[in-house]
Amino acid sequence: MAEGTERRIPFDDYFRARFTSLIALLVKVEAARFDEAEDAAAAAMSAAHPLWDTIIEPDKWVWRVARNHFLKVRLRERRRTRRLWEMIDHLTPKRDCSLPDDESEELVLDLVGRLPKEQRAVMAFTYDGWSPAEIAELLEKDPQTVRSTLRQARTAVRRMLTGQDDGPGQRGPR
Repeated sequence: MAEGTERRIPFDDYFRARFTSLIALLVKVEAARFDEAEDAAAAAMSAAHPLWDTIIEPDKWVWRVARNHFLKVRLRERRRTRRLWEMIDHLTPKRDCSLPDDESEELVLDLVGRLPKEQRAVMAFTYDGWSPAEIAELLEKDPQTVRSTLRQARTAVRRMLTGQDDGPGQRGPR
């Protein structure tokens, strides 16, 4: 058939035939997580539905809308994460912490600064008086993950303080 004279399939049929493959394509081409790809595909299909009779090349149109949606959301998340890390870098500790003096506080903050980024963030929020549940909500993590990360961070700081911070693959005395 010549272009423009082909018979268009109903939207419901198109949706059933293409939705899953659109998700797979976003995962493969854009390295999207499944949930991100599913959201982008749903947004594209939702946008296509009311315009279905006017869309000339549905596959290209839906792909472009899904990809643009995904990229916009990913950019927004990266900006949010960047702002969050900037906030973490500027946190000031509460003065009611149990450190005996400014010298001890400076030492602990120096040690915390040596931790991996996730552990440093959890320690900084904890030091600033946030609960694991509040930290989990802010960082969009499971509360148990935050508690585990906090435990790992405390262990690492304790080892640095006691000089038991052995190299990789080595275990200090127990």
